[in-house]
Order: sequence, then C-alpha cells, then structure tokens
Amino acid sequence: MKKFLWVAIGLGFVLRLAFVLTLENRFYFGDEPLYYLMAENFLTGNGLIIDILNKAFRPPLFPLLTAFIHALGGGLLAVRIVNVFLSTATIYLVYLLGRELFTESVATWSAAASSVWPFFIFYNGFYLTEPLYLFLMSASTLYLVRSVNNLSPKNIFISGLLSGLASLCRPTMLIFVPLALVLVVLSVRKLKPAVYLGLVCLLTASPWIIRNVVVLNAFVPGTTMGGRVFYEGNNPDSVGGPCQVFPLRIEEMPEVERDKAYYRQTFRIIRENPVRFRWLLFNKFKRFWSIIPNASGFQAPLYRAISLLAIVPTLPFFMMGLFLSFRRWRTTAFLTVQIIYNTVFHMVFLASIRYRLPIEPFYLIFALFGLHRLIGKDG
Repeated sequence: MKKFLWVAIGLGFVLRLAFVLTLENRFYFGDEPLYYLMAENFLTGNGLIIDILNKAFRPPLFPLLTAFIHALGGGLLAVRIVNVFLSTATIYLVYLLGRELFTESVATWSAAASSVWPFFIFYNGFYLTEPLYLFLMSASTLYLVRSVNNLSPKNIFISGLLSGLASLCRPTMLIFVPLALVLVVLSVRKLKPAVYLGLVCLLTASPWIIRNVVVLNAFVPGTTMGGRVFYEGNNPDSVGGPCQVFPLRIEEMPEVERDKAYYRQTFRIIRENPVRFRWLLFNKFKRFWSIIPNASGFQAPLYRAISLLAIVPTLPFFMMGLFLSFRRWRTTAFLTVQIIYNTVFHMVFLASIRYRLPIEPFYLIFALFGLHRLIGKDG
C-alpha cells in the first residue's frame, strides 16, 4: 500500500505541473489581479492593500505568500509551481486524515482519488487562495481529529494555529471555528482543550485584527468584502453566482461604511421579496453541488465531461459513506459539519463549484469509505 501511495502522490505532482505549464502567462479570473495588487503594494511599502479605498477587502495570507515569492524573483509561473507543491502535499494530508478516521486502505485510495481529482488539478493554475486554503483546511481538520483521538497540548496547539492561519486565508473559516470548538467539547467532554484551541486560533489571527483596528478605526476580524458578496449573491439581477452589478452610491462610500451599507441593502431586498430569496437559496445549492461547471468560460464539452466523470460515479458512495460514518461522529463530525456549514454559507452568500473545493477532500474520504463498506471491506 505504501508504494502505491507514493506512486499516486508522484502522479498527482506530474499532473498538476503538466497542467500549469500549459497555461499562458496571464490572469484568468477577475480575483487574481486584486491579490497581485496586494502583494505588489506590500512589497513597495504601501501595505497589504488593493488600493487606498480597499485596505482590508481581501484576506492577507495568500498575498503575503505571493509577495515572498515575488521578492525572491519569482513571477506568475513560480506562484503556480508553489500551488502545485501545496496541492501535492494536500494529497498526503488526505491520506493521513483518512487513516485517522478509517483504515489504511480507505486512506490510500482517498489519496489516490485526490491525486487525479480534476478540480484539485485545475485550481493550481491560478493566482487564487484555493490551493493554500485547501492545504490549511485539510491540515487543520487532521489535527482537530487528532486532538480528539489523542488529546495532547501539541495537537491542540497545532489545530488552533492551523485554524487561525486558515481564517487569514479565507474568512469563512472564522465562523466555522466556534462550531469546531463546540465539537471538541462534545467529543472529549472537556472545556479546557476547546478554550486553549480557541485562544491559539485567536492569537494567530490577532495581528490582522489589530492591524484593521489601526488602519480602519473599526473592528474587522476578517475583510470588508462580506457585504458586497452578500449583495452580489442576492440582488435583483443575481441568480446566485457572480453578478458584477453594484450601486455607485454604495461603491463610493468609505470602506467600512460600504460594507455595512451592502448588508443593509441586501437585507432590505430579502424582506421585500422573500419568495425570490428562497428561490436563490435553492439555486445556489444547485450551483454549489453542480455536477458540471457553472462558469460560462468553462462550458466546453471537455470540461463538462471531466466534471461528470468525477462527480457522477462518486456521489452515491459519498452519500452512503456520510450516512454510515455517523456511528463515528466524535471524529467524522469535523468533516460533516464543515460540509454542511460550507453548503449553507454559500447558499446564503454566493455559490460556485470553486467554493466547494475546500470540502472535497472530505467528500472523497467519505466516498471511499462508502465504497469499501459496499464491497465488504472493513472501513
């Protein structure tokens, strides 16, 4: 099994590297230039900002990583290659997490599935948070599970540290952390480990929080883009995906006030048309769990075929594995709750297959567990 695991990891690295080498030296997604601006502004002494009107619009960790790469002389290709290494390391994390939860066989086959999983390969090619966040999410979940299986100061510290770093990469983690603390208390039936874990996580995220208080004169634990995203996913022109239609009067407001104004405006829209909001919730659920790409730029037959070949055969096993894992809830709940939380979060805000990526390691582990139980192997 060990030899097969390392072959799978090696194959995953080759596939990821081969894909990024096919890409042109340009940005493909609208978010990419914004992260690049943050890195460049940081290197030129202007701080971790997009511009003077957007000082905390995006989270800091990924731009800090890319700024370090650029400082060493690396360009876009170097960032993509770092993504490849992060994604390849995530394959091994999937193996470790599968072994912690189930068996060596489930773990090895989950890692093998991760090595060829098309969505993991695809997002390495872009100047986006996905590979870094996927790595941090997988690592933090691994150590949350280890904290339950082997309650030790080391595991608690590492899980808190990784959770804090993940929140600095994508603010959606900020809401999951309190849920994780509740799960720790329920699993180990002790309060102190959860308190220590929460404190480590808070201390890890605190430099960004303090920086925002100083720069913005306001308490902003994550970013100031939440209100805008909420509006984007729920405005009268939206179908639940990207919808770049924003009122100029709100866009011209100062950053913190703009964020609050978007929340107020969106809540007003929801109150005035709750029927449409319920339709948007359903449509965003479909977008989040779509078996084919949502984005118009990736509707070619090849993209659709690859997506179908990945999702359709594995979905029944995932549902089976998820159901059968309830007996092991003290550890599997960390995965299950993240799947539910991310689904609900993006049903409320903005939905895309891209936002499903962080929970897909858990999807594969449950799918392989379900398959093992179906064929009579002990999962």
